[in-house]
Parts: sequence; C-alpha cells; structure tokens
Amino acid sequence: MLAVLGIIVILSGLVFYSVSGFKNRQLLEAETRQVVAILEEARSLTLSGQGGNVYGVHFLSNQIIRFAGSAYVGGAAGNVVYPLSSAVSLNSISFNGGGADVVFDKLKGTTLNFGSLDVALTSSASTKKTVFINSTGIIDTK
Repeated sequence: MLAVLGIIVILSGLVFYSVSGFKNRQLLEAETRQVVAILEEARSLTLSGQGGNVYGVHFLSNQIIRFAGSAYVGGAAGNVVYPLSSAVSLNSISFNGGGADVVFDKLKGTTLNFGSLDVALTSSASTKKTVFINSTGIIDTK
C-alpha cells in the first residue's frame, strides 16, 4: 500500500511540474505577443499620422510605455503604460544607438533604433523569446 501511495505522489509531482511548465510557456508566448502588438501599434499610429506625431516605445524590465513624440518623457500625459506579468521580465535590451526606446519614422515607419530585446521568465532567465526590430520597422520574434 505504501509503495502504491509513493508512486501516486511521484506521478502527481511530475504532472504538476509538467502543467506548471506549460503554463509558464503560455504566459511567455502571451507576453511576447503583447510586446510585438505594442510595437506594431506605435508604428501604425506613426504611419497614420495620428495627432501629427511620431510614436515610440520605451522598455523597462517590468513594463512597456508607448509615447508620442521623438523622445520618451517620463510621466507625460500621453504615455500609455502596459505592465508586464510579474512572471516575466524584459532583458538584454540592445538597440542601435543605445537606450531603451524605439521611435518610428513618420513617412516610412522605419527606425534608427533597430535591435532586439528578450522576454524571459523571471523563474528561469534561459527560458526566453527574443523580439527583433529591424531598421525597416518590421518586428519579428524567435
């Protein structure tokens, strides 16, 4: 009886671990899609000439901020803050020219701030998705 109980406990632990890993991977995918959607929204707003502004995105480890104008200003009235789940963080932010901002060009949707960033699980930084922004403004993930 004790052996059967031991096997059940071990199998339950394996199932819990598997479900937990699946949930974390799903969360990582969802947060990565959110990063891409915010970048695409900023690019789209810029190309449409919304408000006569260019738009950009500022990245912090735990949130993303879409802003209007050619430079990020903390606390500006037009900033839209998108918090990330506490289970993920933005790491390895590496854009041309340094910094943590991507700003899109009004006429072509291109950017001088091309580069990449990682969306990673806080529990396992090696479990990550990389978001790439190329100079033409196209966003891709890997």
